[in-house]
Amino acid sequence: MIEKLKEMFPSSQLQSFPPNHSSDLKWYYDPQEELYMGFKNDDLSQETVNLLNTLFEKWESGGRLNYNHTPLQHAWLELLQTGQANDIIGECHSVRLTFVELSQMDISSTDIEEACLGFFNQAIHIVWLSETSLVLIERDSSSTIQFDDLLAFSKILEADLYTKMKFYLGKPRVIGNNVDIQQTFRRENRLFQKIKTEFPRQSYFTFERIAPSLMIQELPGTFLQLLKEEYSSILEDKELLQTIQVYIENNMNASLTAKKLFMHRNSLLYRIDKFTEKTGLDIKQFESAWIVYFLSLIQE
Repeated sequence: MIEKLKEMFPSSQLQSFPPNHSSDLKWYYDPQEELYMGFKNDDLSQETVNLLNTLFEKWESGGRLNYNHTPLQHAWLELLQTGQANDIIGECHSVRLTFVELSQMDISSTDIEEACLGFFNQAIHIVWLSETSLVLIERDSSSTIQFDDLLAFSKILEADLYTKMKFYLGKPRVIGNNVDIQQTFRRENRLFQKIKTEFPRQSYFTFERIAPSLMIQELPGTFLQLLKEEYSSILEDKELLQTIQVYIENNMNASLTAKKLFMHRNSLLYRIDKFTEKTGLDIKQFESAWIVYFLSLIQE
């Protein structure tokens, strides 16, 4: 792939170290080859840019990266991208990374950082990755950020700063050495870039939430067709299937599900009974709930 790009763009630059800011070049990073690739803006069509954004990590050496104004932010950025630790960080035993993508570019970085530090009581480090993306770093923390915390925070950003956000909440990782941190960053960042593109209607991700959809992508078409034929009556009623999906996603909590669907709890229970009567599937049983949820993802 790298050789083909070099042939297509003779004026491109390849290097193994992070580039300095250049207004004439758009930079990308290939974590597999560990190479930085710079292309002249005039050489890139929008279609090519979209392709490069899908294949590689966008590298921003200007813009928001200038907002990494503290030595600690610069040290964390270097550790994440190169695996080289700075003494200012010190010894680290565990980390958890949360990737955030903002919908707007003209938001003050100071406002974003103040909102983050004000909302999350536990100590976090904020590192900017591009004009609209940042990573929240928790280290050696006994009280980690929860999924519901991020949902609440996203609503605050939208209400107060008029920007929407997407996020990927990574897992707490025990760290053996600095390379572990770099590899965790690369793997989770690459996954976030992939799922943002493939599931544009979704905004909030964890591996557990997205794994079933990723599994469906890998299933043979013949098996998917078999499922559709076997459960055609379920797939025909899209509205009822969506109701059951939300019910399962909310841990079969009828009150919470009814609230999210803006309906009366009794109306929800009626729909659930109707579904069971129509399909013969008792979604309170794991086997039935699993297959129904799987079908709802296929329907999407």
